Amino acid sequence: MRFILGWLQIYCSNLVGAISHDQKSILECPQTKTTRGIMTSVKRINHIAIVVDEIEDALHFWRDTLGLKVARVEEIPEQDSVVTFLPVGDMEIELVQPTSEESGIARYLNKHGPGIHHICFEVDDIEASLESLKASGVRLIDSEPAVGTSGKRFAFIHPESTHGVLIELYELPPK
Repeated sequence: MRFILGWLQIYCSNLVGAISHDQKSILECPQTKTTRGIMTSVKRINHIAIVVDEIEDALHFWRDTLGLKVARVEEIPEQDSVVTFLPVGDMEIELVQPTSEESGIARYLNKHGPGIHHICFEVDDIEASLESLKASGVRLIDSEPAVGTSGKRFAFIHPESTHGVLIELYELPPK
């Protein structure tokens, strides 16, 4: 796993170094040239959530083949799901299994099948991030953050604004 991550980092840095002057303009943020706000508080990827039919079946790959360790398992009753957390570096893979056929996760699984559900970015100030996104015309699923397990505050950005990827923002509680 470390080999793959190391290779990816080298590949990406070589790719950026090979970009011509004309192509570098796509790396610049157009919002910095306007008066619109830009969300600047993204700290890191907190987790990648993967929807699965059965967590035990998925663990045969994630735990038994890749060697990732299960840190904890949590029931999330408000989302009708159970989540298994597998740390990777300073982030986690979350295996999400619906516990009810009526849940949003179950509907997603029935429509799309198992796979990546969302990517979660940790932010310093979720309210400021949501305001900045709204000001930039980004479609939000949640205009106000909800409070989850351990006091984490979270909100989702609609995939229509992110080129098809469901994005979650997390603000962790103060330590």
